[in-house]
Amino acid sequence: MTVTIGIASNHLIHSTKRWGTNYVDYVRRDFVDGIRWTNAVPLIIPLTEPKDAKVYVEKVDGILLTGGQDVTPSSVW
Repeated sequence: MTVTIGIASNHLIHSTKRWGTNYVDYVRRDFVDGIRWTNAVPLIIPLTEPKDAKVYVEKVDGILLTGGQDVTPSSVW
């Protein structure tokens, strides 16, 4: 059985020299490599609408929360 681990992405919220105003969702490559090292399949989860969360959760066996912009704990729990 293949294990799939979702990786919560971070979102670029300001323009940069490299990306300009092409805002991106991203994860550190180390997170992807670490999950692959365990023979699991990484699935990068973009920041999206809350209604989409159920779709992603149903597709993964676990989720790696990587941190990022502040999240109010009361909005998660």
